[in-house]
Amino acid sequence: VVLDGNRAGDQELGYTGSGGGIHSINGHVRMVNCIISRSVVEALQGTSRGGGICVRGITGGATIAASLRMDNCLVRSNDAGILLEGAQHFGGGIFTSKAAVDIANCTIVDNGVSGVGGGYYEGTAGAPFPVVNINNTVFWSNDPEEMLIVSANNNVTLRNCALENGLAGIS
Repeated sequence: VVLDGNRAGDQELGYTGSGGGIHSINGHVRMVNCIISRSVVEALQGTSRGGGICVRGITGGATIAASLRMDNCLVRSNDAGILLEGAQHFGGGIFTSKAAVDIANCTIVDNGVSGVGGGYYEGTAGAPFPVVNINNTVFWSNDPEEMLIVSANNNVTLRNCALENGLAGIS
């Protein structure tokens, strides 16, 4: 499956936009052999999340209600937050929050955001914290950084990954 050149957000009112290529709330997204490219999220004054992919769980309890599983996928040249600087922008390539994540054998490259988390942004602000596993995956040329994990999540594992500029807090 190839998703290329999609747009999310409202150019006139511009309050919020999520998931230029794919947007899921409390869903379970499984992607195999996919390409998500040149997708854009626009927000004039609100929040933009996940230029390529946005998966969010909205929970009222102690369980994780959403998941993202990707295998052998390419997430390339996506943007979040390309309009005005007054808005908040997260995750140029991928944004997740309160979602279990399993990414394997993927390439996350050339994504950008005018905020934080150029390649991938994990933004779970409070419990329950999801398990995030990233294996054999390349993060390269994402701007302003390859990946940003903002939660106090101790359930994040990266194995055999290449990050062009490393990851803050990991040596």
